[in-house]
Amino acid sequence: MLTGLSINNIILIDQLHLDPLPGFTSLTGETGAGKSILLDALSLALGHKADADAIRVNTDQASVVATFSLQNFSKDHLLFQLLAEHDISFEDELLLKRTLNRTQKGKAFINDQPVSVALLKQVGDQLLHVHGQHDHLLNESLHKALLDDFAKATFSDFDNSLSTTMIAYSAWLAAHKALLEFEQTLEKLSAQEAFYKEVRADLGALKLTYGEEDRLIEQRLGLQQLGKVISTVEQTLKSLETPASWVTTLYGFQKNLERCDADSIQPLKNAVQALERAGIEITEAQSELKSLFDADRTAARDLELIDEQLHLIRTFARKYKTTSDGLCDLLDEAQKAALGEDDVLLERKNRETALRDALAHYNITESILYKKRSQAAGQLAKHVMAELPDLKLDRATFEVRIKQSDKPSSDGGHDVAFWVSMNTGQECAPLAKTASGGEMARLMLVLKMIIVKTTTMPTLIFDEIDTGVGGAVATAIGKKLNALGHYVQVLSITHSAQVAACANHQWSIFKTEENGMTRTHVATLNQDDRVDEIARMLSGATLTGEARLAAMRLMTDESNVPIGELVK
Repeated sequence: MLTGLSINNIILIDQLHLDPLPGFTSLTGETGAGKSILLDALSLALGHKADADAIRVNTDQASVVATFSLQNFSKDHLLFQLLAEHDISFEDELLLKRTLNRTQKGKAFINDQPVSVALLKQVGDQLLHVHGQHDHLLNESLHKALLDDFAKATFSDFDNSLSTTMIAYSAWLAAHKALLEFEQTLEKLSAQEAFYKEVRADLGALKLTYGEEDRLIEQRLGLQQLGKVISTVEQTLKSLETPASWVTTLYGFQKNLERCDADSIQPLKNAVQALERAGIEITEAQSELKSLFDADRTAARDLELIDEQLHLIRTFARKYKTTSDGLCDLLDEAQKAALGEDDVLLERKNRETALRDALAHYNITESILYKKRSQAAGQLAKHVMAELPDLKLDRATFEVRIKQSDKPSSDGGHDVAFWVSMNTGQECAPLAKTASGGEMARLMLVLKMIIVKTTTMPTLIFDEIDTGVGGAVATAIGKKLNALGHYVQVLSITHSAQVAACANHQWSIFKTEENGMTRTHVATLNQDDRVDEIARMLSGATLTGEARLAAMRLMTDESNVPIGELVK
C-alpha cells in the first residue's frame, strides 16, 4: 500500500507531501489543475520514463519519493525475490526514490540503495498499477492477458501449464528449425553438386592434411641442404679410394711394422695399434659417406615428389582462392556433400520423427492449457455477469470465447475474445463492435475488480475511468470503487461528483499564482470540505444550498431523487 508521496520541483509542484490512506480516495479538481501532474510524478518514482522537461522552471533538480507498506505481501511474492536477487535490505516498508537533473543523468534508489531505473520499474510494477481512460478493451490481445491474469489467480497450476506449454513449444520450434535447416542444406548441396564434384576430383588424390604445406617446405629445405654437400662427399670418397685405398695402404704399413717384432719395442707396438685404429676410423668414415651418397640419390627423387606436391597444392589454392588448410576444409565439405542417398533419407527421417514427437508433446500440453483456459473463461464470464446489474448493465450478456489455433504458439496459440450483448434479445457480438465508451469503461472496471480481488497488487489508480458516464451509472461506478477499496488501496482521478461522493477520502487539486509563478497544490479534505467540493462539481462556480444538500445526500446515499432535480 502507498503510505507516503513526496514531490519536489516537478512541473507545477514545488513541494508536496501526501499520506495516502487505505480504502478509496478520489482526486478531484478543475481541468488543468494538475491531477495528471500528480500521477506523472508518482510514475517517475515507479521507474517510468523521465524527461528533463518535468523539472520545474527555474530549478535544476527534482525528486519524487514514494513509500510503500509491505505488510500484506506473502513471503514468496515476486517482489521479495527481486529484492533478494539484488541484495536490497528491507523490513516493513519500501522507499522508492527518483531524482532528475538538468545537466546530469538522473538517479534511482530503493531504500536509499542506488539501483537501475529498470529494476526500479520492476519493483514498482509489483506495488502499484495505473488504469487509464485509454486502458480499454478494443484490443483483443488484452482479452487474453486479462483472462490469463484471472486464471493464474484462480488456478494454482495454471502458471505451470503455461510454462510447460512454452517449453514444449520451444522444443517443437527447435525440431522444426533443425528439419528446415537440413532441407536448406540439401538444397544448397544439390545446387553446388557440380562444384563439389570438381573439388573431390581435384583434391581427393592429394591426401591433404592440415599443416601439410609447412611440413613439405621444411622437408624440402632439408633435402636442398643435403644436395649442397653431396659433391664434397663424392670427392672425399674418391680421394679415400684412389690411387689406392687408404685402408689398404695403412694395412700394408701395419704388416711391415709387425715383421719388425713390434711387440718387443713399445713405440713400434703403439704405432701398429694406431695404424689399426686409423684403418678402422677411415673404414667407418667411408661407410658414413657412402650412406650419405646413397641417400642423395633417394633425396633427389623425394625432392622431385615434394616439388610436385607443393605445385599441386598451390595451384589448387589459387584456383579455389584459399589456403592449403582451406583446401582441407573444402574437401571435407565436398565429401559431406557426397552423402549417399540412404544417409540423406535416414537423416531426414530422424529429423522428421523428432519434429512429430515434439509436436505431439506440444499438443498434449496445449490441450491441457486449453481446458484450463476454457474453465477460467466460464468462471470469469460468471463473475462478470454477477457484477453487471450493479453497474446498470442488467440486460447485458458477457461471454469469453476461446478458439484454438492450428499453428503452435508459445502461449498455446488460443484466440481469446470478449463478446457481449448489451440488450435483451440481441445476439452477442465482439465487444469492440457492440459496447459504447461508457459501457466499455464499466466492463473494464468489472474485469479489473474481479482480477484484483484474486491478486496481491496492493494499490490501484484509476485515471478518469468514469469518462463518458454520469448520473446513476457514475454512482454505480463509485460504489464499485468503494467496494474495491475493501480489498486494495484505490485512488481515482475523477470529474464525476457521484464517483467522488463514494470515496472514503478525497484530495482536492488546485492551482494558485504567486509572484508570477503557477503552483499546484493538493488539499486533504475533511467532511465539510468534501461537501463543498462535491457541491461545486455539481453546480459549478456558484455554490448553492441545493447543491450542498445534493452533495450530502450523495455522500450518505440517502437520496432517491434524481441529481438533476436537486440542483435546479
